[in-house]
Amino acid sequence: FAYLGQWANEEELYRAALKLNDNNVIAHNNYGLLLLKMKKVEQAESHLRKAIAYSHNTATALNSLAQLKLSQGKKEEAIYYSEKSIHLHPNVADSYAMLARIKISQYKYTEAKQLLKKSLTLAPNDINTLNTLGEILIYTNREDDALKALQHAITLAFTKDPVKSFALNNIGVIQLRKGKSPEAENSFREATRLQPGLLVARLNLIRVLLAKHDLDSAQTQIGAALALAPNQPVVLSLSGDVALARKQYAKAYVRYRRALFLNPDLADAHTGLAKVLRIFGNTDAADIQEAAESELRLRPRPSPSMRPANSIH
Repeated sequence: FAYLGQWANEEELYRAALKLNDNNVIAHNNYGLLLLKMKKVEQAESHLRKAIAYSHNTATALNSLAQLKLSQGKKEEAIYYSEKSIHLHPNVADSYAMLARIKISQYKYTEAKQLLKKSLTLAPNDINTLNTLGEILIYTNREDDALKALQHAITLAFTKDPVKSFALNNIGVIQLRKGKSPEAENSFREATRLQPGLLVARLNLIRVLLAKHDLDSAQTQIGAALALAPNQPVVLSLSGDVALARKQYAKAYVRYRRALFLNPDLADAHTGLAKVLRIFGNTDAADIQEAAESELRLRPRPSPSMRPANSIH
């Protein structure tokens, strides 16, 4: 039942499974995770708690409940359920990986790294854990160790596995830090080829293309990024960078203003906007500001869910 069809069809399948057997632990757990994706948090929690109540091995359901609490920002509750899972089932790798995710959200990278290594002693070929460990090692400036973990993940992953694309993106980040721009470009391109919807890799590719002044390619990539996330401030700001590099100053101005309308604290958009204003001069800037503000007044204020989470770039 777990991966058939779209959400509506999956929901019908889970309901049918539970109608046949309300004690079906797997169905309750997976249905709970599906409802969490659908933002139906209260219903999700109800099914996850049933999975815990009916299960003899509660590790999976406890980890799922920890994931739900983390999605709500209730990190202490998430830690409670994750640690309970580890206490009851100390040989389940996913429990350590889940607790590591919570520690990462608290920027406790040293603790997260130790938990991920423990998880890998129990499941050494888990590509998700290898990729997450690679990210942590990037955060802590251990690029060589990160590269080993990420390359191992890539060798284990199936071609179309989304984790492979994330690992390639992270490898590109390391290559860029080491000054290997051509190699980084190849990694970002491969990541977007395997997973066209991986926005972070596409944005990283655009930054590389801008740095080498390949503006035509950058324009093509920013068009794809805008199609994926037309209201994401980082995308709009980077679109402003592309327009600015192409000397499309009016377009750059509007894109930066839109980005700042959605996220007033976005530093890159402030920097880009300042450059445009210096180029225009006060008179021209006032004219275009009036036109841009007229357009922006027509745009609804976004909900917090439209604002992007932090990502490696």
